[in-house]
Amino acid sequence: MNVWDMVFKNGNYLFTEPEWCVRRFAELAKIRNLNRILDLGCGAGRHVVFLAKHGFETHGLDISIEALKICQSRLKNEGIEPLLVQANMSDLPYPNGFFDGVIAIAAVYHLKLAELKQTIDEIHRILKPGGLLLIEFKSKQSHSYGFGVEIEKDTFVQVEGVETGIPHHYSDRPEIETLMSKFNIFEINHLERISEGIYRSSKWEVWAEK
Repeated sequence: MNVWDMVFKNGNYLFTEPEWCVRRFAELAKIRNLNRILDLGCGAGRHVVFLAKHGFETHGLDISIEALKICQSRLKNEGIEPLLVQANMSDLPYPNGFFDGVIAIAAVYHLKLAELKQTIDEIHRILKPGGLLLIEFKSKQSHSYGFGVEIEKDTFVQVEGVETGIPHHYSDRPEIETLMSKFNIFEINHLERISEGIYRSSKWEVWAEK
């Protein structure tokens, strides 16, 4: 059982409400007549369920079997046939140009930089020309930057809490622009959330197309 299986088996990250950005993604996808969507690192499936209920052919991929079991159950409860795959994000088991759109919410920054680069190349490969991508990166301005064990530059493995043993890679804008150089980036947002009045969680929200 991998570390993510333990996270979901312990009842963590069982969110049901979609992020606002995914609601926006669905609206843009409708306008662009996109249909086949991949939720990369889908976890327990809140966005798979949301997108499928809004008429998209929605696929989910995650490394965690436990997460996919929860996702499958949620889909079946909605009367939706699951289209789920257990695999690593950096080696996607789909043919070239298979998807009209990809979302990667709170997913790719849990990789080391080389795997992150490979994953973005894989996303580019499986997207159709003109395909839409919504992807998040962890920001260096987050309060958690520098915590844990640094296993490479800007990548830290958590040593306590829910995500013990899980890497977090932190990026600045120049690095994101380099990582995403194969894509046409049409919007980058730096978002911050303050919790308990002191802890700042920061991320990059990137909108792009192939």
